[in-house]
Amino acid sequence: MTTTCTTWEVPFLAVDMHAWAATMLAFVSRPPDPRYVGEAWRDMWLKRLESVDPFIHTWLEHQTRHDCWRHGSVCEDCGTIDAAVLAVGGWHDPYRDTVLRLVEHLPADRVRGLIGPWSHQYPDRGLPPGPAIGFLQETLRWWDH
Repeated sequence: MTTTCTTWEVPFLAVDMHAWAATMLAFVSRPPDPRYVGEAWRDMWLKRLESVDPFIHTWLEHQTRHDCWRHGSVCEDCGTIDAAVLAVGGWHDPYRDTVLRLVEHLPADRVRGLIGPWSHQYPDRGLPPGPAIGFLQETLRWWDH
């Protein structure tokens, strides 16, 4: 049975889009480590660099719900999630609704939602609006459960 967490067209979140696209471009452009791939690392790296297409191109081409987003979206079929989930978000986080939808659609014994007065940051960092919490302790408590 498919449990869809959302069904409406959602516009692309442009918050930090350019910065995140640049970060991801830097990540995928790194050379492979010769310790793991051997002497072929340089050829592998050049081949990778020739095929890299900055993510921002795809993101701007698909600014609303589209098949290209399905593989990375938990809201397409919550029924396929078998693992225990600790969903963490902040009231000032653009992705806060994901926490609420997961708590709504997953079995209560396998999901915990934690939302507080945070932005899109770890809640132990104490960034505004804060306050910081013992996030590592919260995660340990959940996984021990």
